[in-house]
Amino acid sequence: MVMDVNLRVSDIASDMRAKYRIRVPDAIQIASAIVGGSQSFITNDEGLKKVKDVNIILLDEWL
Repeated sequence: MVMDVNLRVSDIASDMRAKYRIRVPDAIQIASAIVGGSQSFITNDEGLKKVKDVNIILLDEWL
């Protein structure tokens, strides 16, 4: 799915940056997933496991 980075995505990303101290691109991607209705976010970045707003799945754990 392709979606715009709108005000809602920006607000959620900003909150996650402050709360979890993650990088801007990661925060925008996770916020977009949340706004888009995703229940999980698949990544190789172990540092994102600290995000509790969505189920973070590490690709290595999933395979």
